[in-house]
Amino acid sequence: MPQLRPYVIDGRAKLFQFRYDDNRNPKIKHAAVPTQPTFREMNYTWAELKQIEELKSLTWDDLESSSDKFEELKLIIGGSNLKDAKHVDSAYRAGCSVLLTGDKDDLWSKREQIFQAVGIRILHNPDDWPALEAMLQL
Repeated sequence: MPQLRPYVIDGRAKLFQFRYDDNRNPKIKHAAVPTQPTFREMNYTWAELKQIEELKSLTWDDLESSSDKFEELKLIIGGSNLKDAKHVDSAYRAGCSVLLTGDKDDLWSKREQIFQAVGIRILHNPDDWPALEAMLQL
């Protein structure tokens, strides 16, 4: 999102990618360690893994790991939405405070429970953009 660029440049925001889907954005330089990805969910080449600071020292054991909140997240988000629970768990493990999503059904609709569980604010783009900007102004 071009609107985030000034906040990234001045250090008020740090963007992370979560590549459980093939949603590559070469402008985002940080990546969260994925939570229990399947082989298909990794979506990284070996060369890419070596270039991304947060991922270049991953081991197979790291890829099997999750946070202590993952089971709770699966219950909140729902078993049929495992990939969404993995996204939120990856954000939690990376220390994110906001997860910006276009998904109003599975994540945004459960934003209060997710915040209570892991302290991450789930904001919908574009509806919650003013709230995100207000947070970034602090």
